[in-house]
Amino acid sequence: MRKILLALLLACTMSVGAQIKKFDMLTVFEQRFDLTATKINVDGQFCHVVVNATNDNRCVLIGKLEAMERSDDYKVIVDEANGEANVSVTVSSAAKSSFAGELTLLVSPNAVVNIKTESGYVDIVDVKNADITVKSNSGKLRTSGVEGKLNLATRSGEVTLKNMKGDFSVETASGTITANNMEGSINCESISGLITVTNVNGSLKSKSTSGNQDINIVRGNLNVDASSGTTKISDVEGVIKAKTYSGAMSFFKVKCEMHIETFKGQISGSKDITLTASSDFVSDQGKINMRLTNDKKELTFKLACTENKKANLMAKGTTKQKKLNEGDGPIVITATSRSSSIVFQ
Repeated sequence: MRKILLALLLACTMSVGAQIKKFDMLTVFEQRFDLTATKINVDGQFCHVVVNATNDNRCVLIGKLEAMERSDDYKVIVDEANGEANVSVTVSSAAKSSFAGELTLLVSPNAVVNIKTESGYVDIVDVKNADITVKSNSGKLRTSGVEGKLNLATRSGEVTLKNMKGDFSVETASGTITANNMEGSINCESISGLITVTNVNGSLKSKSTSGNQDINIVRGNLNVDASSGTTKISDVEGVIKAKTYSGAMSFFKVKCEMHIETFKGQISGSKDITLTASSDFVSDQGKINMRLTNDKKELTFKLACTENKKANLMAKGTTKQKKLNEGDGPIVITATSRSSSIVFQ
């Protein structure tokens, strides 16, 4: 079996001045583990976890602890069996008030790493071809320069990603998600946290219940799901599939095929909206108002309002009520509403 060297670093974050007031000296405790496992599970508890890459075909783990209690009160435990290593930190109840740690894990390509923390931050930097899963309660999750597969989940911690390439999934309850310069497949989901994604080359799925979503510069497929939060989408080329319940959804500078659905949230496209293929818009109560740059000769309009006879239907200057069929262009725009107006300018 390929040998893996795993390295872990733990350091106290309390100030020396505070320690001197209470204790004559610090306790320093150091451990080192050489592992043969190919899968590593880390339970970081309250520790700050840092994951970096190593050029060697191995992982490295060095443990160094500094705290105000005896070394017997805190230690790193490694349980290795069947190609899998479980790494944990134990801290006695007496030492918890004075202990805080940092774990630095250097991983080789193709490593499989699972990290669990309570409130400790997690930083993942420049790791290549790894499969990493992180679950945290309230700690911040920060990643940069990662290539491979990454799954991040936190309840209230902030999540940031930048300069990434691969397959990424991010999930929060109230924590914000910020992603920049992404390539590959990205999935962002939050209940109430703000989602901000900029510069994606590939596919992006973004979903929020009540949090706002701000998506800018996408080259590829975009799938957006919103409930009550406001969604802003700009500078997209590819295919957009978006739906909202009551939140407003606005588009700016898009050149793509569009499939849009709303219940009562307003849909608007204020400027530089160019349809590249047949598109459809469905609404129950929400208004649809799109300003298209397409020449009228490119378009065929099939607009209908099923219940409100006074609802305004407009297609490039032609106005009717209840039903409007106009044009014979190759790009067919199908739009239906139960009670609200549909306007394509």
